[in-house]
Amino acid sequence: MTITQIQLPDELYCRTKSFAAERKLSLAEVTRRGLELFLDRFPKENLEQEPWKIPTFDGGGMLV
Repeated sequence: MTITQIQLPDELYCRTKSFAAERKLSLAEVTRRGLELFLDRFPKENLEQEPWKIPTFDGGGMLV
Protein backbone atom coordinates (compact mmCIF):
# COMPACT_ATOMS: atom_id res chain seq x y z
CA MET A 1 0.00 0.00 0.00
CA THR A 2 1.23 3.49 -0.84
CA ILE A 3 1.07 6.34 1.62
CA THR A 4 0.25 9.70 0.06
CA GLN A 5 -0.72 13.20 1.07
CA ILE A 6 -3.60 15.20 -0.43
CA GLN A 7 -5.00 18.66 0.07
CA LEU A 8 -8.73 19.14 0.66
CA PRO A 9 -10.79 22.29 1.08
CA ASP A 10 -11.72 22.73 4.75
CA GLU A 11 -15.44 22.18 4.13
CA LEU A 12 -14.86 18.93 2.22
CA TYR A 13 -12.49 17.68 4.92
CA CYS A 14 -15.03 18.39 7.68
CA ARG A 15 -17.88 16.77 5.76
CA THR A 16 -15.77 13.70 5.03
CA LYS A 17 -14.56 13.36 8.65
CA SER A 18 -18.16 13.58 9.88
CA PHE A 19 -19.32 11.03 7.30
CA ALA A 20 -16.52 8.65 8.32
CA ALA A 21 -17.17 9.06 12.04
CA GLU A 22 -20.91 8.39 11.65
CA ARG A 23 -20.08 5.10 9.93
CA LYS A 24 -17.13 4.22 12.17
CA LEU A 25 -14.71 4.34 9.20
CA SER A 26 -11.35 6.02 8.83
CA LEU A 27 -10.85 9.02 6.57
CA ALA A 28 -8.48 6.85 4.51
CA GLU A 29 -11.14 4.15 4.03
CA VAL A 30 -13.77 6.68 2.92
CA THR A 31 -11.23 8.20 0.51
CA ARG A 32 -10.30 4.77 -0.95
CA ARG A 33 -13.95 3.82 -1.42
CA GLY A 34 -14.73 7.18 -3.00
CA LEU A 35 -11.85 6.88 -5.45
CA GLU A 36 -12.90 3.33 -6.37
CA LEU A 37 -16.45 4.52 -7.10
CA PHE A 38 -15.18 7.45 -9.15
CA LEU A 39 -12.81 5.31 -11.22
CA ASP A 40 -15.50 2.65 -11.80
CA ARG A 41 -17.90 5.37 -12.95
CA PHE A 42 -15.39 6.85 -15.40
CA PRO A 43 -13.46 3.93 -16.90
CA LYS A 44 -10.30 4.53 -18.89
CA GLU A 45 -11.15 5.60 -22.42
CA ASN A 46 -9.20 5.24 -25.60
CA LEU A 47 -7.58 8.68 -25.79
CA GLU A 48 -6.59 8.20 -29.44
CA GLN A 49 -10.14 7.93 -30.76
CA GLU A 50 -11.62 10.30 -33.32
CA PRO A 51 -12.68 13.69 -31.96
CA TRP A 52 -16.32 14.02 -30.96
CA LYS A 53 -18.62 15.60 -33.57
CA ILE A 54 -22.01 17.21 -33.09
CA PRO A 55 -24.72 14.64 -33.91
CA THR A 56 -26.78 15.45 -36.99
CA PHE A 57 -30.25 14.36 -38.03
CA ASP A 58 -31.45 13.74 -41.57
CA GLY A 59 -35.11 14.67 -41.67
CA GLY A 60 -35.51 13.38 -45.23
CA GLY A 61 -35.78 16.85 -46.75
CA MET A 62 -39.37 17.33 -45.59
CA LEU A 63 -40.24 20.85 -44.38
CA VAL A 64 -42.46 21.02 -41.37
